[in-house]
Amino acid sequence: MKNTNIITNETPIIHISNTEKELKAKLIRNDFENFIKKCRRCRDEKDQKMLWEAFNIANLEFEGIKKNSQEFYIEHSVAVAKIVINEIGLGVKSAISALLHDIVDETDFQIDDIEQNFGAKTASILKGLSKVREVLDSQNVVQAEAFRKILLTLSDDIRVIFIKIADRLHHMRTLSAYSEKKKLKTVTESLYVYVPLAHRLGLYNIKTELEDLSLKFKHPEIYQEINSKISGSEKERTQFITNFSLPIISELDAQGIQFDIDGRTKSIYSIWSKMQKKHVSFDEVYDLFAIRIVFNPSSPEKEIEECWRIYSLIAKMYHPKVDRIRDWITSPKPNGYEALHVTVLGPKDRWVEVQIRSKRMNDLAEIGFAAHWKYKGISDKETDLDIWIKEIKDKLGDSSDSSQDFFDSFNLNIFASEVLVFTPSGEIVTLPKDSTVLDFAFEIHTDLAFNCIGAKIGRNVVPLNHVLSSGDIVEILSSTSQKPSEQWFHFVTTTKARKALNKVFNSEKIHHIETGRKIFKYLVAKNNILVDGKVLKNLLKHFSLSTKKELYLQIGNEAIAQNELVAVLKEKATDRLIKYWKLQFSDADILENIKKLNPALEVDEMKLHAYVEIAKCCNPQPGDDITGCQMVDGRISLHRADCEILNSGSGHTCQRVVRAQWTPKELMSQLYRIELSGSDRPGIANQVTTLISTELNVNIKALHFDTHSDIFYGMIDIYIANEEIIKDLAGRLQRLKGIDAVKTFKDFKDTSLNGKLVK
Repeated sequence: MKNTNIITNETPIIHISNTEKELKAKLIRNDFENFIKKCRRCRDEKDQKMLWEAFNIANLEFEGIKKNSQEFYIEHSVAVAKIVINEIGLGVKSAISALLHDIVDETDFQIDDIEQNFGAKTASILKGLSKVREVLDSQNVVQAEAFRKILLTLSDDIRVIFIKIADRLHHMRTLSAYSEKKKLKTVTESLYVYVPLAHRLGLYNIKTELEDLSLKFKHPEIYQEINSKISGSEKERTQFITNFSLPIISELDAQGIQFDIDGRTKSIYSIWSKMQKKHVSFDEVYDLFAIRIVFNPSSPEKEIEECWRIYSLIAKMYHPKVDRIRDWITSPKPNGYEALHVTVLGPKDRWVEVQIRSKRMNDLAEIGFAAHWKYKGISDKETDLDIWIKEIKDKLGDSSDSSQDFFDSFNLNIFASEVLVFTPSGEIVTLPKDSTVLDFAFEIHTDLAFNCIGAKIGRNVVPLNHVLSSGDIVEILSSTSQKPSEQWFHFVTTTKARKALNKVFNSEKIHHIETGRKIFKYLVAKNNILVDGKVLKNLLKHFSLSTKKELYLQIGNEAIAQNELVAVLKEKATDRLIKYWKLQFSDADILENIKKLNPALEVDEMKLHAYVEIAKCCNPQPGDDITGCQMVDGRISLHRADCEILNSGSGHTCQRVVRAQWTPKELMSQLYRIELSGSDRPGIANQVTTLISTELNVNIKALHFDTHSDIFYGMIDIYIANEEIIKDLAGRLQRLKGIDAVKTFKDFKDTSLNGKLVK
């Protein structure tokens, strides 16, 4: 181990005089000594010795070197250790890691030296901190991807993230000393990465401070304006909170409840965020004031009961806004937050938010899951953190998984019941697990959701029902022609989305059903279609519906087009019988005669039609009485039985007359689908339809053609009674210039193309 100069490329080395250095060193050492004396978690003599050793090593490695123009490296290390202990609530090992967190990346001090002096666990934590720094220093990693990669370091030790959050908090507190470029990078990382991490770990105070500091450096004018308005009304606000609180204090004292109460104004960032989202001024922000009541329950079992008791006492004094009650005691937030929030109407008709928490709940709210172990054993209920840690240990303990398999299967959500995604502008949106693109759209704005047709995540376009993952950057795609569908109820999970959809469909549903009923009756009468029970059953099956009301609703709201409905009614109301004609020859030795007359031909009974041609002189049609004339080359020319040319014996070289007849047969046609793709060129669609409908006389049910980036796509639904015909058709289509691929489908769900390409 050796002492070296700092080698960081983040900030220049700042040299100072020996006198200043000695004075500063003494102040820093005294500050650290006071910190250890006051540290409740550092009472053990062995722990204090290890902390001093870590301090001395860091002090020696960074001796006399400043991190910026205002602060020494060792000052920063001590400050991070203080945050880790005092503000997050971690233990001595975490404080030691905080003291040493810069030493491996910034000096020649090695991880092996750490392990030798402080053990494998501390070395492991410092490795994790280096991984996080690597991710954030990369020039090629976008913030959302950085968030994902940082989550992966949690598999090493969750304390890595706690220490890194503490490190970031102190950087933000001293950010004014850095360059504008450094400020912008730090603020952006804080909003994208550290704020959501602090939120998901329950570090609300730190989350709030990071948000406020980010706003201060990103939009200093806005920050100062809001801060000035808050400060300017401080005297009035204090008086208001006092007047509001006094009746509550009096009543809780009378009931013998042990409690603390404090009032506050909401954070600058949260006020600004509400102003942005709701497009309101500072004075119009809804519940600017908040009161927090923290009580000591008579027993752990009565926590919830006593929360509601305090609520009932307050509700007798101040009228509550019922739709603003937030019960996070019965159902805590996924990150462990527990409290009962209620908004009540206070003096001067001002709304005030009251937060009611037990001491345990408050500790969890202040320092999040770092306080989890403090209350371990009070409740036997397994928390999300317990489940998550167990999952990590199980996965890490499975030696059969490769490291890649582990990361592929690893759930990137710290708490499985939430996902965290980003808007293209960087706004963070928290949603329940299994939320979809449509849920996200409703979270942003109801009007945007009603016009939503899908989303772009990275370079991929995804549908409405695509399930989101943490770290996704989601850009909503919309169209003014899009309308909500009842099918959307299957695509959403959030209460907000369901309420919005219910509001739309409940008000319009009855009207649409009645409109649809009238349209249905009109179209049936106009087209003279007989609709019985069987037809109606087939109609519902075709549209994947269960009842007539559902059918009328979709007709009324135009989900089923009228021309499509008529086409399906006609199809279902009558059997689609088509007549086929099979050519038969009475002469049993016809194939032998063909081979005898033309030995070069490869005669195949299954391909007899290949040796038959229609005589142009009389052009016989299926159903006509016919006669066959076998030519000198073995081929057979078909004539009408009354053909004058044939009967006169002139104009042809008939070697032998053979008896032939058309045998009629009625078959039920079946629906086939043909999908085409190839290079787009003028006239290709016309060639395809001409081949199908004119040359082969096949009935087309529906078709759609589309082009994208010079690629041609086609989809055609046709009625065919013979599988050989569809094979022949596919082959002939494949031979058309520009067609690269032809696929045919028989057993597929019969859904109308309705003018759209179905993929």
